[in-house]
Amino acid sequence: MAKTSGKKPVKRPAAATKRRPKRPTRRQILVRRVVAAIVLLALVGLVAWGAWAIAKAITESFSSSSTPTMEETVNPSPSSSAEWAALDEQDRLKALKGVKPEVCPSGDVALTLDVANRSGGDYNLVAKLTNKFPIPCLIDTPDQRIDVVITSGDETIWTSASCPGEAVTLLLSPDEETTRTIVWPAQHRTAGCEAGEAAKPGVYKAKVSIGGTSETTSFEVR
Repeated sequence: MAKTSGKKPVKRPAAATKRRPKRPTRRQILVRRVVAAIVLLALVGLVAWGAWAIAKAITESFSSSSTPTMEETVNPSPSSSAEWAALDEQDRLKALKGVKPEVCPSGDVALTLDVANRSGGDYNLVAKLTNKFPIPCLIDTPDQRIDVVITSGDETIWTSASCPGEAVTLLLSPDEETTRTIVWPAQHRTAGCEAGEAAKPGVYKAKVSIGGTSETTSFEVR
């Protein structure tokens, strides 16, 4: 009998089986298709918006260059002081093209003051204002009123500020004059509007202030 070898036969490892990639499920395929559709729609919308914006910019540019500019019609400004003086308050404002007039510089407002005694013991303080500014301007006054102070020595006898009168707007054309009359009842009054003690005979001073300009004059009470 032939002798067999004592070695056991070597077992060779079986060849590894190749794994096939898993096919995506129907759900995964559906999700991918939905995402792709959304991205495509977003790209289409972005392109459409860009085209609309470009077309709008071109249209507006063409319209602005081809449409004539409409200018507001304004009243022509008078060319002389006489023409300005002939206008009423509203027409002067219109002639200034709707722009608020400048305030008259204090150095361009001429002020004079006259005092006259009238029957009944009252005194008329007549202030005359003249605009020396080359264009119409407003007389700048506190509360649009004229301030008058009557003094005797160092004592204040009467002030218009204690009982203010009606406010007025003073818009003057070049070289135009206007007068304002303030009545002093020859009484003491520094507060309120009530009648005070009659002023004693003597020399008094009247000071008128308006638009940064003031004028003082002396007069006698008999």
